[in-house]
Order: sequence, then structure tokens, then C-alpha cells
Amino acid sequence: MSGEETLDEELLVKAFEWLEKAKSDFDDAEYNLKDDREDTGAFLLHQACEKALKALQIVEKEGYDYSHDLLELASDEALNEFGELFKKLNPVYVGTRYPGIEGEIENLDELKSQVGEALEWIEKQLNQ
Repeated sequence: MSGEETLDEELLVKAFEWLEKAKSDFDDAEYNLKDDREDTGAFLLHQACEKALKALQIVEKEGYDYSHDLLELASDEALNEFGELFKKLNPVYVGTRYPGIEGEIENLDELKSQVGEALEWIEKQLNQ
């Protein structure tokens, strides 16, 4: 850390690096969903949320939890806004990657839209 850069600025830079990766995962999810690769698309929607929530944690907690559980990663405020979305996406993390444990993934277009809203909301939180 340089003398001009405070700890808060360094954390914010790191948080935005995580957010950019979350946005990239979201873009990749959209690409896969357009190509009827629903499992991969759904998994990437989960990843986008996970990385965005970790970006928020970096600023709020000066670090992030080593978890893939969106409900555990989310702050109380994020849970109030998007708790139902996180409940729907949590099973996707495992269920889309391994045979024999697939779950029913419903309303992917709606989930994609909600994930987009969550990413925008998190970005607004980081910009405050």
C-alpha cells in the first residue's frame, strides 16, 4: 500500500476487482443461457452473486468468508433485498455440476433478471 492510498481505498479497489469478476460471470451466464446451456448458465448466475457478495464483504468486513452459501455471505441488508433469490440459487452451486443430484431449475430468465438487479444493488452499495 502506497503512502497516498488508505486502507479503505485499497479495500475498495479489491472489492471492485471482485465485482468486475462477478459481472464477467453474469455475462458468461447470459451467453450460456442463450445457447441452451442451462446448467452452466445457472451455475454462473450463482457465481456472479457469490463474487458480488464477497466484494461487499471486503468493504464491510475487510475480508470475505470462504463459503459458497449465498445466505451466509449476505449481509442483513442484502438478505432483506434478495434473500429469496439466494435461497433459490444456493442449490444450483452443486446441483448443476454433478450428475444424479440435479435439481429443478425453474424460471431462469427471472433468476437472471434478479441476479442483474442484485449486482446493480451491490454496486450502488460499494459506491456509497
